[in-house]
Amino acid sequence: MYQSETVELSDGSSVTLDAQDNSTDFNPILRGATLSNYRNETKAYGNRLYTASVTFTTWGITNGKIVLENHYKVGTAGLTMNSTSKAGTNGGLKFDVVSASSKTTDKYAEKVGYDINGTGYYTVKPTFGTKYMEIRSTIKLSKWDKAKKTVYVHQSFKFVE
Repeated sequence: MYQSETVELSDGSSVTLDAQDNSTDFNPILRGATLSNYRNETKAYGNRLYTASVTFTTWGITNGKIVLENHYKVGTAGLTMNSTSKAGTNGGLKFDVVSASSKTTDKYAEKVGYDINGTGYYTVKPTFGTKYMEIRSTIKLSKWDKAKKTVYVHQSFKFVE
């Protein structure tokens, strides 16, 4: 499922927030129409990829994009964050990505109400100065049906500049 929301800024530029979650077991291509940086969905047991990204655009031209990939597993142990990645992060003409890294900040959600988290750290040089940015993701185990081998998760991310 794919979600996107664009915010127009007062200087004529814009920022686009994207979120996507796909099974990495079957790798289907899913597209949705809901605009938000959070989602609530039922997930079957298996490996998953939740991707959060922020795209920077000025006058219709994409200047750069920062990405946080969350590779996690849904299973008999609840939710387990296997790894995070900055893959897909790139700069552009007026948006140089100086450094990017990611880390898992909470690896296990073994009970309903618990969550797993990842954080991406980015240092960028726009036209003027240097900026430090973060994407913080949360995948919360909201319901768990062990008989059907499914969980209901609340996924969200926060962009911090």
